[in-house]
Amino acid sequence: MKRAIGCGAVLLAVFLVAGGCGPRTTGNGEDDGGGNDNNQNVNDGGVEDDAFVCDGDRVVCEGVCCEVGEFCWDGQCCDDVSRCGDHCCAADELCMGGYCYPDCGQGTICLDTNDQALCCDSTEICFMNQCLVPGGWCDSDADCALTEYCEVSINACLPIPTSTCEYIPPAGDFTPTVEWTWPPTGGTTILPNHLDVLTAPAVADMDGDGIPEVAFVAYRDSCDGGSYWTGVLTIVRGDTGAEVLRLDDPTRRLGASTAPAMGDIDGDGLPEVIVMGVNWLLYAYELDGTLIWTSEASTREIRNGAIAIADVDGDGLPNIVFGTSIYDHLGNFMCAGVGGGVGGSSAQRAISVVADLDMDGDMEIVGGNTAYHHDCSIYWNNTSIGDGYPGIVDMFDGAGVPGQDLWPEVALVSAGNVYVLNGQTGDVIWGPVAIPGNTGSNFGGAPVVADFDGDGFREIGTAGGGAMAVFDPDGPTQVLWEQPTKDTSSAITGCTVFDFEGDGSAEIVYTDECFVYIYRGTDGEILFQESNNTRTHNEFPIVVDVDADGSSELLVTANICNWSCDTMTGWTGPLRRGIKVYGDVQLNWVRTRKIWNQHSYHVTNVNDDGTIPSPEPQNWMVSGLNNYRQNVQTWGVHNAPNMVGTHFGADTRLCAVGGSIALGLMVENEGSKGVPAGINVGFYRIYNGTESTFIGAVQTADPILPGMIEYVELIYDIPPEDDPIPDEFWFSAVVDDASILEVAIHECHEDDNTVGPIMVTCSTVD
Repeated sequence: MKRAIGCGAVLLAVFLVAGGCGPRTTGNGEDDGGGNDNNQNVNDGGVEDDAFVCDGDRVVCEGVCCEVGEFCWDGQCCDDVSRCGDHCCAADELCMGGYCYPDCGQGTICLDTNDQALCCDSTEICFMNQCLVPGGWCDSDADCALTEYCEVSINACLPIPTSTCEYIPPAGDFTPTVEWTWPPTGGTTILPNHLDVLTAPAVADMDGDGIPEVAFVAYRDSCDGGSYWTGVLTIVRGDTGAEVLRLDDPTRRLGASTAPAMGDIDGDGLPEVIVMGVNWLLYAYELDGTLIWTSEASTREIRNGAIAIADVDGDGLPNIVFGTSIYDHLGNFMCAGVGGGVGGSSAQRAISVVADLDMDGDMEIVGGNTAYHHDCSIYWNNTSIGDGYPGIVDMFDGAGVPGQDLWPEVALVSAGNVYVLNGQTGDVIWGPVAIPGNTGSNFGGAPVVADFDGDGFREIGTAGGGAMAVFDPDGPTQVLWEQPTKDTSSAITGCTVFDFEGDGSAEIVYTDECFVYIYRGTDGEILFQESNNTRTHNEFPIVVDVDADGSSELLVTANICNWSCDTMTGWTGPLRRGIKVYGDVQLNWVRTRKIWNQHSYHVTNVNDDGTIPSPEPQNWMVSGLNNYRQNVQTWGVHNAPNMVGTHFGADTRLCAVGGSIALGLMVENEGSKGVPAGINVGFYRIYNGTESTFIGAVQTADPILPGMIEYVELIYDIPPEDDPIPDEFWFSAVVDDASILEVAIHECHEDDNTVGPIMVTCSTVD
């Protein structure tokens, strides 16, 4: 039972009903647009036989005498239990809003395409007008068969809907709003001064409850270049930012300048988090803070950069890669390459990536200008280029012409220049092309690869000391666009990519020393800019469905260092620390995965549940991908619900006696995407034919899938001023009533939410 809100609030009865519309009604009055007019002032419902007389107060009904208190309707004697307004329900039916529906017990009512009522049993759901048993549990479409999609409202695989119901967000309408921040308003009780975050967090569902966790290293920044070696592991909930773990272990302080990674490394089906200690050792932790292992020491000690997880040697077990060092899933040191892979600036920052460059089934480690086999022997080494930051993409054919030949190339940012290298030889195919905006130190950050201009070819994005730029190897100019930025402290900050609108052209998200930006991919126009201070390192914002609400969010880190941001045009402050999560206020950002598990994220490197694929699918060969550091939209990115009201009626059994009317409505989803519980349904009383007055609202109690209906009911207490009770009442209802909440769900049709008006007359049957 739920309580209604608004005028005349009383108990609300909610029953789940699915499918089309096929209730049994037994009146002979007009239905008036699907509603029960309840205007039959019935005493016996039949023709009395003068020769047949019932004693007492009993009435004659088709030659029989009804019991005392019963009335006659359509040749049947009905008692108070069976009465449904002026109708009479059978023993195996329920009265719902003046209509009689089958009583399905613990199951649900489902009506097929012929409006025939079915009773689904407790193991079934009603989906697309039929009873079916849901498929296996899923977290995303990748968990389902090709003919299925993952219905995230119930986490089950279902047949792909045939409906073509879509909502296309308006282009360029970016209105981000803050969903949550860390630290919370009251601060944190453990190491309350360790509030700065430098590297990008890792995001995954660590406990299997469907809500991702966000893991990061928090530290106290003194802005002197050395304070970020005092970090502590912090894990918060993705939907609220509430702390789940704040691990204060003075014997294992962490390096805040090394990006963590998440993945299931122990085979328990849940991801763990791996972080770098100040002693050059890796630590693997469970969500509850249990230390799984401390790694052995590597022969190549590097503390800055990013950790990656992949099955490098093809044995079915994940490996951990940091720089040129490889560890097994237990943290045992295996080997370390001796070429590039330590970073592209004076501070050693190791951001290696993993891919099967030679397509032999084993993975290679690409560390800057060097590629290594899984045994750390050198595959190729281009000594004509300095060390740097790589990404993997297929953007040239075998003849060096822009296009795809299903063999990967390496996009490399090195010493202020952008290159494309042959993935099998390391030879330069394209470049060097200088990063614009050179301010002295212009090293450049880790590259992103995506189709920014929607032409079907891939471009490369990176930022240096003074500009964010997108490079176009197949375009008329080598630089598609550039925008001025401020990163004089390191000039190695990364960026990431997401197609927020689902229009085929990706946007870039980036933070320099003073601002967070969203750039339009086609021309670099700034779609969003807000103050956000950071010392800059290898961090970048990430886009992920961090709260599992079906829409993407933007997650941004900050630390207290301020490199003269108050002198920058547009800077409003205040100085920030920690993490801020943005979502679109109009819910226009399309949905995406609930995971971003490492700095070198490229979708195919991790499964939706945090397990590590073996073998890893080649990203550049997967339809819709061939990108790097870009999250992806799920199936049917523009699929939308279409919520309508149907069979609006009224049960008036208590109208004359108790002074109330039960208004009932079927809320139906005629779209191609399910909706969660909590859809608002507003009820209105209409006076004088036009004047509409809000009388109350209810919310749906369960997810409503395509082709499913839920019954909601509002008990309207007739106000004292209606004395005597009028002959007629007029009501209407609005499904997904946007006037109740600031934001309603997006539907493919927004002009079919109102149902009614219906006319209701109080029953005089007693």
